[in-house]
Amino acid sequence: MPDVTICRQNCIWIPVVNSITLEYFEGSCPGRCKQTIHSINNVNQGNYCAISNAIQARIDDINPGAAPSPGIPQPADFCFEECIQAHENVHIDQLETEWDMFWDMILDDLSRVSAPFDCETTRTESQARAAMLHDVAAIMLKYYRNFLTAWGIPDRGEADAYQAEAACLQDLANQIQQLAATNGWSCP
Repeated sequence: MPDVTICRQNCIWIPVVNSITLEYFEGSCPGRCKQTIHSINNVNQGNYCAISNAIQARIDDINPGAAPSPGIPQPADFCFEECIQAHENVHIDQLETEWDMFWDMILDDLSRVSAPFDCETTRTESQARAAMLHDVAAIMLKYYRNFLTAWGIPDRGEADAYQAEAACLQDLANQIQQLAATNGWSCP
């Protein structure tokens, strides 16, 4: 729901939108990981090979030609926090772009909502707000559904998000290789 102020104009109560807040729940679920790698600082001689292999496996999974694994995915041995965040940041940018397309239409529809001033039922701002609540909610629900329809187009944005994640993983792999070379680590 938008944050609205109700004001009276020519004996009519109208909503004035102060802001609309969007919440985005990122898909960086910690339950899907046995261990989260927050940075290069989590890499040591004992886990270097396993982490390097996990990064390569994840890059291979992101490859557009890779077949999805059948069944329910098991928790990954390692998840890479910065790279998951890079993936999600692409979605956040997409979310803002999609929502911006609806902004003017939302404001236009909300500007048509009103409640006449009435000494018995809509004398105060809170009474006017209550009188308009259903209409405001219906408008927001309509645009929320339209947004979900636009957002839900198959594979929309996933390629860009996976590319951002893959680039981050490759950068992390390069940093780990440099760390290993500097410290003389090698895999059996």
